[in-house]
Amino acid sequence: MNKRFFLLAVTIECMVMCTPFSTAKAQTLSCASFLKAREKTDVVVPFRVLDEGVETPIEWGLDLAWLSEENIHRGVNFAGKDLIDIIRTSYMPTESVEEGVLSSAQLGKIAERTTIIKRYAKQGVSLNINDDHASVDAWYNDANVSSTERGRRWAKVIDLSIKRYKELGLTNIVSISPYNEPDFGWDQGLASNRMGDFLSTAKSLREDFDGAYDGVRICGGNTLNDDKAYTWWNYLKAYLDEGNTHQLAGSFDNYATFFKRVREYGHHASADELHNTMEAMVGVEYGMQTGIWWGTCEHSRSQFMKATYHRAPGKRLAYAEHRDNWTAASVYRQTDGSIQAFGGSSERQALTTTYDFASLDRPVWFNGERGREYVMTIPGGTGYQEGQSNAETVVDVQSGTDIMPHIDGTYKIMNVNSKMLIGVNTNTSDWTSIIQKANNNSQKLQQWLVNPVSLKIGDDFSYYTITLNTGVGKVLDILNWNLNAGADVGAFKGGLGTNEQWYLEYAGNGSFYIRSRFSNKCLEVKDASTYASANVQMGDFTGAAHQQWRFIATNVVPELEAPAAPTALKATGQGCSVRLEWEASVSKDVACYTILRSEDGTDYYTIATNVTGTAFIDNEANDGISYQYKLYAVDKCYNYSEQTEAVTAATTAEPEWVVNLPFENTLNDTTENANHAAIYGNTTWVTGKVDNTALRLSGTNNFVQLPYTVANHDEITIACWVYWRGGNSWQRLWDFGNGTNQYMFFSPRTDAGMRFAIKNGGDEQLLRTSTNVATNKWVHVAVTIGQGGGVLYVNGKRSTQNANITIKPSDINPVFNYIGRSQFVADPMFNGDIDDFRIYNRALDAESIKAMYDQGNAIADVKAQQADASTTYDLSGRRVTKDSHRKGILVQGGKKIAK
Repeated sequence: MNKRFFLLAVTIECMVMCTPFSTAKAQTLSCASFLKAREKTDVVVPFRVLDEGVETPIEWGLDLAWLSEENIHRGVNFAGKDLIDIIRTSYMPTESVEEGVLSSAQLGKIAERTTIIKRYAKQGVSLNINDDHASVDAWYNDANVSSTERGRRWAKVIDLSIKRYKELGLTNIVSISPYNEPDFGWDQGLASNRMGDFLSTAKSLREDFDGAYDGVRICGGNTLNDDKAYTWWNYLKAYLDEGNTHQLAGSFDNYATFFKRVREYGHHASADELHNTMEAMVGVEYGMQTGIWWGTCEHSRSQFMKATYHRAPGKRLAYAEHRDNWTAASVYRQTDGSIQAFGGSSERQALTTTYDFASLDRPVWFNGERGREYVMTIPGGTGYQEGQSNAETVVDVQSGTDIMPHIDGTYKIMNVNSKMLIGVNTNTSDWTSIIQKANNNSQKLQQWLVNPVSLKIGDDFSYYTITLNTGVGKVLDILNWNLNAGADVGAFKGGLGTNEQWYLEYAGNGSFYIRSRFSNKCLEVKDASTYASANVQMGDFTGAAHQQWRFIATNVVPELEAPAAPTALKATGQGCSVRLEWEASVSKDVACYTILRSEDGTDYYTIATNVTGTAFIDNEANDGISYQYKLYAVDKCYNYSEQTEAVTAATTAEPEWVVNLPFENTLNDTTENANHAAIYGNTTWVTGKVDNTALRLSGTNNFVQLPYTVANHDEITIACWVYWRGGNSWQRLWDFGNGTNQYMFFSPRTDAGMRFAIKNGGDEQLLRTSTNVATNKWVHVAVTIGQGGGVLYVNGKRSTQNANITIKPSDINPVFNYIGRSQFVADPMFNGDIDDFRIYNRALDAESIKAMYDQGNAIADVKAQQADASTTYDLSGRRVTKDSHRKGILVQGGKKIAK
């Protein structure tokens, strides 16, 4: 054993001898203390907070072909007028225009639509004119005239309708869609020549009106089934300027490909009837330029509009899709710097899909939950239009200095302006108005269950229900489905309609705006009153304090006094981490602390919230970076103290153990870095090779997840004892990566023996043998990556090496670090026992690997001797006395001691 390794072993074994975390230092929380093992997902969505991102600019609109003022009103409430550049409105071929005039019914519908557009849309809004009809008058589809004549008749009613819109002041006609979903029919054109009649209509609009529609896009084929879109558009394209399809049937491939083909030909690409954020995400990815929402626009849709609005677009940080399941996901940075994760499904065809969003460059919080990753489940159905919920959602992703609390539980809801609570005076009537009340800790009439809605609630599921904590199911409700400011709010035993669902918009400093799914208005205290019994109502958003709310524990007294700041912050560099210590805030109601970090002294971001105690280990600090740290106190009402003065520290980057998992009935790391692991599934302890116990992985339902930065080093050694029970090829003893394009893994058996592979977007670099890891016996496996390439050791001996391995773990900085699980969804889980799992930030030499192997065998041999308590052995199994043995590890009574 070389001296460096021996001394290191002594230090670590002394820690193993002690009860884990028996001292104040050992009990210190670290970044890894909040680690949660995440289930296998169908798709990974990696992103970087600091990436420049890509602009994906889209013109957005709302639909009035479905003649619903409520849809337009709600859409404008959510998106705002400025984001809505186009309205799809309609002409009606329900009656003949043979005499050159529109009927009173046709004029009436145009007038009704015009009134709605003027009432809600911005001045000068663009119009797309499409076909809307309950029935088609026979005059348009007369089989006794030519297709050219039938096309002229369709063009004539379109022209008369457009002239009427212009007479009423809507002059900005930019697009005409002669037929709507002609592949489905809807009695548009002669059935035997429908495609030809559409062509004749488009040709007539282009040629028969003295250039009136020059500069106006003629759009087709507006198909219901995207499998039909190319056929229709390709046939019509000589007289078109715009390609368009819906997605109510057909394949994902054809939906995506259609937009690409239209753009490549030089036409404008549109989807004038988007039914889900998924359709928009896919369209954006493959060339869509205009998107119009069918029905209305709620929270997730409006946020996606803001992220992609063509006049001021945000930046796309990630996009992913599951074509077979008809789902998609993306991550965007808004123009204000906020980040959001989106997910959605096909309205009629989706299968349930799970997406793992992963921040590769810094800690983030998803709706207030810490983790570099977040699993989003997009529910689907069992077949076409069977069990579908048209699911879509948006999640807030935060990485700044002020992180929202995670909300899911029972709370009192305090108004920031008045410090009073919302509640009711009685629980007996069907409808009870909400008022603000003075605090009463024992009164359930001012306590609320605030919980996310079911994923299958229908359409957007980014909302919450707010239920009175009295056990009778009365929820926060808007009286009479009122869309306007001033609407009454009450508790009502309803059916979870859109007027009884709410989304929480973070206002900062622990406070939220509570906004209605139905109206997008804000919950507020009427007239900003500070008196008890003042009514609570809906209001137009202003951002004022009387619209801000805090969710506090039911036993907490409401108050708004900031706590005193902690003091004497100190940062100390350790081998692979930084230790922080401070003096507690003198305030009595401090609940926790929030830790901030910066690389440049200006861009601070949160690395931990909910930290109790007065010490913390930053084990996500990378080597070679000098970090600045601050922290602040948070009390039980989410009042924040001032931040401390900054302190600076860096890891020492000395040759060091990064992780030591002895698996002695715990997943805790025994090094000073506190890189504790987490397990998914069952935890089963069995007799170990080293010490007493080892961890058993079943091969079906459990694996270990390691902290997100354990492999961020230029060099690395990963070693452990393994008792492999066999099974399918390509199991992973361990696998560290960022998905299927960046990884390093070891498999005990592949298609040609055991294999280590490392990949960074190009070809794999390998260590492989012709033999497999032996089954049903303890085997020691170690992989080193360093300046001399890579080496694989088995049972302390060099098994194979490759001097041409040039990829460093720090080139990848893997986030998904697993024991027993692969980056690839289809690969089998590991079936066997694992003991003494170690990671070093250097490539150990052959002598050190041999010593590690010998050490494990020696301990096992001593255990086998069943030594009595009076006999002492060294690690070679020789009997010694404590006095004669100067330094090292001794074994007495089957237990290790250090001298």
